[in-house]
Amino acid sequence: MSKPDVLTKLSNKLQSTPTSEEDLIYILSRARKILELEDHPDEFAVLNFYCNLALHTKIDQRIPKEIAEGIIRSHTDYKGEHPHPFLGYPHFHKQFGRFLTDHQLPNFYKFKDFNIVKFIDLLNSIYSDTPVVVNLITQYKAVVNKDGSISGSILEK
Repeated sequence: MSKPDVLTKLSNKLQSTPTSEEDLIYILSRARKILELEDHPDEFAVLNFYCNLALHTKIDQRIPKEIAEGIIRSHTDYKGEHPHPFLGYPHFHKQFGRFLTDHQLPNFYKFKDFNIVKFIDLLNSIYSDTPVVVNLITQYKAVVNKDGSISGSILEK
């Protein structure tokens, strides 16, 4: 399938705000295909990570540095000064919005019926219970729970 074909299919799906897991998983899978066809540009590393997270049962490699460091920082920050990078998905929203603009795709973030809370609930539902194993100095596993909370544990030091 060529990039124009994937872009056309994605554009058609983006004509309305995603309201189900199925809608959003389809959108993320097409975005991932485009990124693959573009040889995974570094500028969309976080978006690629979240696309993979939606499609796989475990992520244990090629985690963008800002996500991995955020997971470790939030785990070791006992004062709660650093939010978990999955909480609200700020890195995702930023890169996905830029991806839509750069590829001249409809941007549902700007639609009147778009509701960020409902969208985050969809993301939580998709990502819940998918372990993300981060290997820096310490191996750490983070899991998004269905209610949007994050649980995690150190696997080994």
